[in-house]
Amino acid sequence: MKTNGISPWLKDNAWNIITTLVLVVMAFAALNSRVVALEVKIKEYPSQDWFELKFEVLEKKITELELELKEHSKFVQIENNN
Repeated sequence: MKTNGISPWLKDNAWNIITTLVLVVMAFAALNSRVVALEVKIKEYPSQDWFELKFEVLEKKITELELELKEHSKFVQIENNN
């Protein structure tokens, strides 16, 4: 059995090796870009304080509407009784 080293094997499989390396680099670049995009999206997302403030404002508006609804319902009941 003749051993010529690794050189003939590299020549026979050069395109496979090049293609595999290119695919690995492309996959790494795609994954890296997705991670960066996700990090940017998370940075742009509103903070917990923003949500708490929004919910506080909404709760105040809901209580105001409930009070107003109670006043209207009292008025409607008074008219119905007359």
